[in-house]
Amino acid sequence: MLFNFAAATAPVIQGYVAISGNDNSNTKLYIYPWLRESGFGSLRYDLSYPYVNYIYETGVAFNNAKTALAFVTKDLVEVWEWDNINGVLGSQFSAPATAPTGYLRNVTFSPSDDVLFIGSYDSPYIHAYEWNNSSGFGAKYSNPSTLPTGGSALQVHPSGNAVIVSSETQGSISSPRIYVYPWNYSTGFGTIMTNPTYPNNFYQIWGTYFTPSGDTLLTLGEDYLSSYSNRAIEFDSNGSGFVSPSPDTLIYTNEATDAVAGSNNVVFIGKNSSSASSTYAMYAYPYTENNFTLSSPYSDAVNMPKNYGAGSNSFFISGMAISEDNSVLLFTSSTTNLTSAGVYGFDFNDITGWGQKYNSPTELINSSVIRSAHSISITF
Repeated sequence: MLFNFAAATAPVIQGYVAISGNDNSNTKLYIYPWLRESGFGSLRYDLSYPYVNYIYETGVAFNNAKTALAFVTKDLVEVWEWDNINGVLGSQFSAPATAPTGYLRNVTFSPSDDVLFIGSYDSPYIHAYEWNNSSGFGAKYSNPSTLPTGGSALQVHPSGNAVIVSSETQGSISSPRIYVYPWNYSTGFGTIMTNPTYPNNFYQIWGTYFTPSGDTLLTLGEDYLSSYSNRAIEFDSNGSGFVSPSPDTLIYTNEATDAVAGSNNVVFIGKNSSSASSTYAMYAYPYTENNFTLSSPYSDAVNMPKNYGAGSNSFFISGMAISEDNSVLLFTSSTTNLTSAGVYGFDFNDITGWGQKYNSPTELINSSVIRSAHSISITF
């Protein structure tokens, strides 16, 4: 009897990782397999777009069925069929009949994959399209009757019944920084929901994130007094709005630009550094959902990158993704002066905490080639 030892020891592909960003001369989209034991596999796709101004932000997202991949940057939106078994990009879907306007910066599918949302840097800041995983784009929904004043982040409630756009635009304390809209597949955006009182005091909000249950909205930003004010607000689990009276819990008092919460009641907070002090780039905290509270953080991860820079060299987390079983955290980073970027992967266990650090992709190790890494999406 003959044995095929090579086949028996072949690495197991657990899923795929898509990363978007910019290098010195192009906007880039990279796709890698993720190997169960060793992390990033060999580069599968390296797509380049001739947008030489690397300040243009980018967004990338797999759909929930893992059958499509969407990518946006500047005035471009592209969506391909995706074969998640073989890791192959298929045919590109036809572009929407009505193109989105503005500098496009983020993209996400609704939980049921029937709507594609696109965020832009300028007005109207939010675009919504009917989506079908087989046929692609349908009609564009009408814009909200009350438009946001910025578009730093885009988030859909886990129920699919609400959409949030947050604003990093520096403005007066009387102007809200988050805009929450009811969402209905048939009618689109509803009347903007009433914000809790505290966001009116926010100068900038860099990100908004729902916990998996949809019971809590996390906001990361800076208030009008230039103190870092990252908070948790109680939200209705069916997406109908903020719970009244709305608890407003200060959860973190340092600079933070990104966060993601796992279904294992652990929240990961990516730290931005604009000071010269050395701090770790990522922290993990157990959390309690009701009247949201953070417990003491897990011990620091071995080989976690640190923030050493200040001013134009300050380091910030620009994208995060957690695996479906909460065992792997991936994140991207850039420096404010856009001279380098990084992509990192770590094992995590909600009992023992941080595990091994995976090797970064060969093309992106301490990369000055990719000058900014904006977005990351995974299929495992």
